[in-house]
Formats: sequence, C-alpha cells, structure tokens
Amino acid sequence: MFLLKSKAFKSHSIAVIIFIFTLVLSGGAFAAEKVSLEYKYKPGDKFKYDITMNGTTVMETAGNKGEAPVDVKMQVEQSVLYVNNKNSNIDIQTKILSGKAKNATGAYEDLKNVGNTVYMTITKRGELLGATSYDSNYDPISVSISFPEGMVEVGKKWSTDVKQPIPMKIEYHLKEVRQIAGRKCAVIDQNISVGPEVKTIDAKGSGKIYFDIEKGHIVRVETQNDMKMDQEIENDSPNLGPAVKKVKTTVNLKTKMELVK
Repeated sequence: MFLLKSKAFKSHSIAVIIFIFTLVLSGGAFAAEKVSLEYKYKPGDKFKYDITMNGTTVMETAGNKGEAPVDVKMQVEQSVLYVNNKNSNIDIQTKILSGKAKNATGAYEDLKNVGNTVYMTITKRGELLGATSYDSNYDPISVSISFPEGMVEVGKKWSTDVKQPIPMKIEYHLKEVRQIAGRKCAVIDQNISVGPEVKTIDAKGSGKIYFDIEKGHIVRVETQNDMKMDQEIENDSPNLGPAVKKVKTTVNLKTKMELVK
C-alpha cells in the first residue's frame, strides 16, 4: 500500500496549480463596432495585478486517495522596460511581489517563488517573441494573449497555438464592447484545449478577458480550468512497494487576475 504523505502531496499540488496557472481578468454594451486591440505600453509603465486561485486538487494511487483545497493569493507587477520605435515590440518584466497559499491546517504560508522575475518580449498585438524565466513554475508563454491584426468587429473569432509548457490551442471570441467601471473594454471569451499529441493530460479551460481598448492593457481575466493528469512518480516509501508509482491527479481551479486600481 502506498501512502500519500502530506508534504509530498502539498508540493506536488502547488506545482500543478502554478502549471495550470501557465494555462496563465458593468455597464451598457456598445453597438456592433470595429475596434483595434493592441497594447499601448510606454517605457516606465507599471501595472500591478492581484491573482486568486481557488479549487480542489485530488491525487489517487492504488487504494489511496487524497484531496486538498486550493486557496492561493498572489500579486505581480509588470514593468515596461523598452518599446522599440521601429517595430513596436515591447520588453516586459514581471515580478512576483507576494504570494501565499493555505496549508493542510488552514493557515497561509508564503510561496517560495516570491521575488522571482520573468522577462518577455511581445508585439503590440500580444504575440510572444521570446521569454526568459528564472522560475520554472512561472512560465510566461501560456499567459500571453494574442490579438488579430487590423480592426476587429464584435463577433470575430480567432485562435492561437501554444507549444509550451504543453501544446495547447486557445480560441478567442470578441463578444462585446462595453463600459466597465468607466473603461471602454473589449470582452473576449476564451476556450483552451490540449493538443491531441498529449496523451497523459486531459485538460480544458474557459474564461473571459476584459481589455481596456483606449489605454491598451488588460483589466481583468477570469478562468475556469479542469485537468486530469496521469503520472509516474518516485515512491516516497519504496519499502512498501515498487520504486515508481502511478498517480492520477485531478484539478478543478478558478483563477482571477485583476488590475490593482
């Protein structure tokens, strides 16, 4: 019989949560119109975002099952380092300012990746050109949002393929343009699916993106992610069985990222 030790279970759960996170926010609607969706960052701009993650993680081995609630709070700061005047490419630094998660006793503990910094370069349409991460658990590739070229009409759909951390397809749909807290925002639905070449993970996600059209930055992103993953991991009690054990992990997670006013 295998025993799921609480420490190992906790560390594995946090890794899965942050990974999904690399799968990474009222008013009257406007009449159907065409808008330009592009980042309008300037050197020196800084944006802080509060991030919350809530849900459950379940791990199963032969004859054993463990479940843990997920309750994570983080704050990150994006700093615009450079904007290329010729091609409008943008260099961005993202730093994890604070983060905590509830442990098995219900008390909050600081996350180990607080203070880590990620750098990435994007086009003004959001296409990711390159990224460097100093934290293996915080991958900027899957949190970038790509917009289509030209003017975009309400109702338009587009998609983008992401290769890392795993192959995914992200589909977007411009649902409406509306005023939200005094901002003229594009409300964009997104749906995420894992590529068929990934055999050990069954995952899907959906959510909404609220993008400030006039100021050119994200206001809020809300997502619901559901994932099942089959793994073989090292047995923490090899005297009780083989050195490697099969583990099935199921995660249901709601994530919200919102601009700090």
